[in-house]
Amino acid sequence: MTKNIISNFLDKLDYKYVEHEKAFIVKLNFSLQMIIDLTDPNKIKIESHLKGSNFLTWPIGMSLKSSMIFNFIGFFICTILFLSLRNEYDTFILTIIFLAAIFWNVYWLIYYIAKAESFKGHIIDLTK
Repeated sequence: MTKNIISNFLDKLDYKYVEHEKAFIVKLNFSLQMIIDLTDPNKIKIESHLKGSNFLTWPIGMSLKSSMIFNFIGFFICTILFLSLRNEYDTFILTIIFLAAIFWNVYWLIYYIAKAESFKGHIIDLTK
């Protein structure tokens, strides 16, 4: 019953999805996929996954939670690199590039989180 409700909802809103025996893989914008797992009849498991060639993890596909950890570690390494380069080359352009990279990363992280949570909320409301 829940599978039919979700399938009708996805068709109605024209989402691109692949239906498996007990799961849906819904393709959202910018390489974001939501996996709706219906194997347990008592609860629905919804996961977000970034395919390769996205704005946060570039060539590597991983879950949204893993990409946040990946980007935190990358930010830490880039900050150390930035501070060491800034001591050698004290230029304003280096600071601008670093701040632009931080803004780019935070922007796309917020976008992906908002998109995933919004979709998850629609599915949860639909199956109540």
